[in-house]
Amino acid sequence: MALDPQPMSPGLLYPLRIYAASGEVYDHGSAYTIWRYNFLTPAQYAALLSALGLASAVTAPITATTITDAARTTWANYNARIVRPAHGTQAQFRRGFWRDVEFVLRELEALT
Repeated sequence: MALDPQPMSPGLLYPLRIYAASGEVYDHGSAYTIWRYNFLTPAQYAALLSALGLASAVTAPITATTITDAARTTWANYNARIVRPAHGTQAQFRRGFWRDVEFVLRELEALT
């Protein structure tokens, strides 16, 4: 099922970036990504929570297609665990709308 509206995403992220003395840079740890929405109506937010299995849960297993690079040119399929936004920090309700909403996709497992 395609999400409507579509989220923004920075691509794959890693919890630690290591800068070696040789000048090499290594991303370390379990990859994750973030799906961001700048602005959602209450109905859109409720529909997303329901579609993602988060209406009554904090996390849920999903299979998702998401971008893997910041250039937005490469997509891949993953099994993941999606985390409901923490209200007040990852989702703010202001003036009747949800703003700055972030769904974290953890435990990414690439599908072939």
